[in-house]
Amino acid sequence: MQSGCPVIASKTGAMPEVVGKAGLLVDPDSPEQMGQAILRLAEEPDLARQLSQLGLAQAKKFSWEKAARETLTLFEQVTEKRH
Repeated sequence: MQSGCPVIASKTGAMPEVVGKAGLLVDPDSPEQMGQAILRLAEEPDLARQLSQLGLAQAKKFSWEKAARETLTLFEQVTEKRH
């Protein structure tokens, strides 16, 4: 997403939360669904462009710095409760 490539991702685990509406979600155990999603992006350039733009915006919500800050905050909260 961060590079502007339209995304096809698993609809299981945390991926739907990460991808949001910025990608096509498929059953990871279904080669048919994966193939259909690839064909959609190849045959629908407007959809590919839209997902590319949405993906760039969605990717901005995530960074290693933000993850580190949130993890540090959580650790501080946990250690404060122990003392």
